[in-house]
Amino acid sequence: MYLSTPLSTLFLLATSTLAYDSISFTTWNCTDCNPVPGTFCSINTRSQLPPNLCVPMWNGSTYIRTFDATIPSCQVNLYLADDCTGAAEVHRENGGRCETKGPTNSFQITC
Repeated sequence: MYLSTPLSTLFLLATSTLAYDSISFTTWNCTDCNPVPGTFCSINTRSQLPPNLCVPMWNGSTYIRTFDATIPSCQVNLYLADDCTGAAEVHRENGGRCETKGPTNSFQITC
């Protein structure tokens, strides 16, 4: 028997089942999310990380912009504790608007 489906197509189908839902976000420690050119700011973008992982982050950022949620229920949960425990500050995709955020030592994406 001869398979008419190329191996590359089978590989693509197999790997596509490993995809996950996620959301991307950027944090700033500037006065807003659009700093004046030449201003020193710490800017950090996290793109499409797997959900349900606790990830440490730098505590100095004060603004967040969320974008590219694969489904509407995806959100970024920010925690003061470095192990994603305690109350979460939740940010969902909001059209890319800049939002203030509290002190944060870890985050977890959930969908």
